[in-house]
Amino acid sequence: QFLSLGLPREDICVDQQQASLSLRRRMASDKASAVILSFCAKVLDENPFMLLDVSDAIAVGDLSTLCATKILVSYTSGLSAARGTSYIAASKLLNALCSRLTVLPSLVNNESIHQLYKRNLSSVCTLLKHVTSHCPSLSRANYPTNEGSVTVRDACYGIVCSLSRCTDFRDTGLLFGESSQSVETASLLFGCAANEVEILRPRAVAALDALLGGYVDVYCRTDEQQSQVIKDTMEIAQTNPWAEESLVDKKIQISKTDDNQMFINALLTLLWGAVQSHKAKASRVSATRWASELLKLIDKPNAYHLLCYATGDSDTTVSAIARASLGLNKDFGVAYFSVSTDLIMPDFGEITKILFTKTDNRLATSRPRYFDFSSTGKAAALRFGLKCMLGDLYGGEDQAVQTYFMALCETLQQFVGVEGGNMLSQGRLSHDLFDECAISLSGCVSNSQNARCMIVKNKTLITIDDLKFLSINGGSSKARRYLAESIGHLFDDVRIWSNTPSAPSLEDWIKSCNLLETLEKCAKKIAESEETVFRTGKAHGAAFLAAEGIRSIRRMLALNNKIELSGEVKQCLVKGGIILATFGRGTRHDDEVIGNFFANSINIALSHNSVDAPLLNNELYSGVSEALTNLDVALRKFLNGSNVDPIRAVTMIRAVGKTLAASTSAAGYVSDTIKIGQARLQCVGALFKAVGSEAFRKDPEVAVIAGEALAIYADAYNPKNATWSRVVSRRPSTFDESVMNELPPHEQVLYALLDRDIKASSPHTRTAAAPALMAIVAHATRAINHNPPSIERALALELVKKLPDIQTAF
Repeated sequence: QFLSLGLPREDICVDQQQASLSLRRRMASDKASAVILSFCAKVLDENPFMLLDVSDAIAVGDLSTLCATKILVSYTSGLSAARGTSYIAASKLLNALCSRLTVLPSLVNNESIHQLYKRNLSSVCTLLKHVTSHCPSLSRANYPTNEGSVTVRDACYGIVCSLSRCTDFRDTGLLFGESSQSVETASLLFGCAANEVEILRPRAVAALDALLGGYVDVYCRTDEQQSQVIKDTMEIAQTNPWAEESLVDKKIQISKTDDNQMFINALLTLLWGAVQSHKAKASRVSATRWASELLKLIDKPNAYHLLCYATGDSDTTVSAIARASLGLNKDFGVAYFSVSTDLIMPDFGEITKILFTKTDNRLATSRPRYFDFSSTGKAAALRFGLKCMLGDLYGGEDQAVQTYFMALCETLQQFVGVEGGNMLSQGRLSHDLFDECAISLSGCVSNSQNARCMIVKNKTLITIDDLKFLSINGGSSKARRYLAESIGHLFDDVRIWSNTPSAPSLEDWIKSCNLLETLEKCAKKIAESEETVFRTGKAHGAAFLAAEGIRSIRRMLALNNKIELSGEVKQCLVKGGIILATFGRGTRHDDEVIGNFFANSINIALSHNSVDAPLLNNELYSGVSEALTNLDVALRKFLNGSNVDPIRAVTMIRAVGKTLAASTSAAGYVSDTIKIGQARLQCVGALFKAVGSEAFRKDPEVAVIAGEALAIYADAYNPKNATWSRVVSRRPSTFDESVMNELPPHEQVLYALLDRDIKASSPHTRTAAAPALMAIVAHATRAINHNPPSIERALALELVKKLPDIQTAF
């Protein structure tokens, strides 16, 4: 009744009015004040609809704010629970009041209520700043943990959370400071998160998160005013990718006015200070989250700069948040060309200028750059720089590519000459950085001729000889693979090896890149694998490097249509044949790692990008024949029996498919020592054995991989107007293996699957034949989609002819 609630004015007697006025003028004791304010807070908590009436809201809001302000203005730190009862009650009353007022505008859509709402909450915000300026937890370290002080600060954080969720109050800008471009409140709360006692630190972080939500809402709604324009334009962008690229920035980038730029600078200073390694974990986590959710909306390059630095944080939570915001996978070596569609990449030139440029004129000493990052931070920065370059529509400007590539090569050069390719002082972190350098190098040289020229022309700190050294002696198998791949990209770009505008001759190219010397060195390292004791790592690196060299020279011979070979060209091919033979013997090794990397090396050496497999040179016949023989033995070993191993079987199947395709042109070659045709038939038989093998029982994918290998074999060579050695017009009613061996590859594969395996008495064999047949159909379909004239190839025509039988099989 004394609060003028619930009773009409005329029902209040004169004595009651006088008692009420007397109470207002009388100064109550701390104990009495605590009881009264606690009662009021309880009433507000238990009556959620109490303030629906405008007059009630105005009366209660004004009176509660004045009472709480009067008590809390004398707040001092280090209060015990007994001495701080009135302060605790006052803070809880304000917390309860804010919790009710923040939902008031959604219940009563009245302008006067909105004005009261803004006025009262503005007073509460001012009071909160006044209280926190006297609260040790909000101003300096070593805060007292007295129960009274802790309870008051707990209520203060609750008030901040309530105010941050109120849309009307966020619009006034008073929540953030003087305006929405201020970081006054954020700076205060970051200090709390860094220095608060452990029991209240989660509350301080929660208040920071709520404030972050307020900032994000304000800036996102600023951009939503253009949503209709963007929606209309996006209809055009569906058919115009150029427009789509330009719209991406419009949807999230806030215009950089003078006020916004001042806010960005203040926010950057605040976040860089909070993310430093000497700060508390809560401060670093919050700074990373603010950069991820707010700073990216208004300044992408600087936001990604801070996030790259945060990935090197010693705490896994901080680094995980930063990596997720950068769009980096946990395993840096997987799918490094993928760019998430949800991640809006910054301009490659801007990110390289901020991250990788060396300069003494820094914006602030607290903003480290790439060369100041930890090993983990450098690895993330390299990966992100590569993603930005690949996401750039034009592949990045030459100057930006040079800046990024120079930083990459300078980092990689630190591993040259170090035993194992690792800086032992940094241990595992150095190992990860070495991997990332190799991955980024491969991605960069495969997409930028400028980067390739910089290495070949010795414009970087690292040379191609250094890359060859690291690809053999590096301490990481992943790094060795990617370094060998990078060297393969350098070999393939013929023009960068010439000092004239025209492409060099085949002989000059071999001399310029020292291919013969490289193959000889690799052959010695690979030959050591046949000894009792050898270093697996060096054989691994040499195998992949040699495979890239063999692939490159086969590609060059196909482009030059060379028939008569002499000099170093012939020596390279002879050495390549010896290496291929060693690869083949290595696939039978009992060690899974050794056998697999030799099989993968065969896969690389005999791979091709052309529609038809290049002709196999005579110098490679012997090596390929021996490789086929050993692959046949290895594949059969791991398909069935006590040594069955689906993983090794899949690796061997892929190698067999590539080797069969590469040796198609030599199928009819016959000599006393080289029986390449017989070895091919044995390997084809092994592929058919894979369909329905014990390895298939353990892993059904074996049948699909076997089907892909058979498809590669059947579709390897089909030049225009090609004729086959024998075409069987009439086939026996039952399957005849001798007839199968005389058929061309495309007929042979379908004849075996449709006339033998699909009709087999074993349900297991029939089940396994279907996925293999599906893989063959998929191979032909994909080839036609990529190259429509492929519909005239022999395999595609044979599939069309056998279409009724194929449909029946499925």
